[in-house]
Amino acid sequence: MKFLSFLVVLALSFLVSSCSSENPTLQTNYQIGYGALDVLAEQSRFPEMAVPSEPFEVIVYLKNNAGYELRNVKVTLAGLDKDKVELSSALSEIGSLEGRSTFNPGGETRDIRFNGIVKRLTLAGQDKRKDKYEVLLEYDSIVELSTDVCIKTSLHDVSDAGCSATTTRFDGQGAPIAFTNFNHEGYGTSQRFTFSIANEAQGQARKYTILSAFMGGQPLACNFVDAEIPLYYVLEESKDQQRVDVSCHIDLDLETASYETPLQVKVGYSYEQRIPKEVSIRGQSVQSAVVDERLLG
Repeated sequence: MKFLSFLVVLALSFLVSSCSSENPTLQTNYQIGYGALDVLAEQSRFPEMAVPSEPFEVIVYLKNNAGYELRNVKVTLAGLDKDKVELSSALSEIGSLEGRSTFNPGGETRDIRFNGIVKRLTLAGQDKRKDKYEVLLEYDSIVELSTDVCIKTSLHDVSDAGCSATTTRFDGQGAPIAFTNFNHEGYGTSQRFTFSIANEAQGQARKYTILSAFMGGQPLACNFVDAEIPLYYVLEESKDQQRVDVSCHIDLDLETASYETPLQVKVGYSYEQRIPKEVSIRGQSVQSAVVDERLLG
């Protein structure tokens, strides 16, 4: 009987060990770093040369490297001269893209196709002309701060040795927008937290919104510093203005001994990324155009 029990324990230990080794992603935190929406060059197709009267196709292969779902995703081919290339549609609205997670470690991918036709051009003295355009990516998403803070409300209890909250590394929370410069000031029952929200990627943030903020399950009163609307901040064009400061506070009811408690803040943002591209459009000389017209006539 003892030998049978030993075999059961041994089998269970082996099963737990196997599950742990076969599922390393269970321990992975995908909400770190500065992941954003990427265009994968190898899977995408951006033609370098466009020929008159022939189809024109652009393939934009998207991959969500953020640790959150992206919503209201739009892809636009902006800047193409309509007199040279006629697209069936320059805008593709694809809804949402799932973020990186335990169930989808790589993040959702999607290929977007733009189709059109190259018009016949008459170019004086040259065979081709370069046309610049850009791939414009737009989307909405969120970023979350989750950390522990040490609260000490008693100003007179000399026997309170305090506490030491777990330190959070502020090296990104899995989005192009990140919480930085976190600071906690506590004086009695009044507790204040300040931090910055900054754009750490290559795109452009358009607006920030404070969606929720809690400390130990109790709501925090938060506002953007120097903002016209406390919970809403619209950003300027300059990337130098991509960081904003936030202040949160809470007034607790009673003085207590020191304790450690979680703090969570959720911020929504709108974001855009612009990827410059260039295509050479082949034309025909004025003389060739005259010959073609005579042949057609």
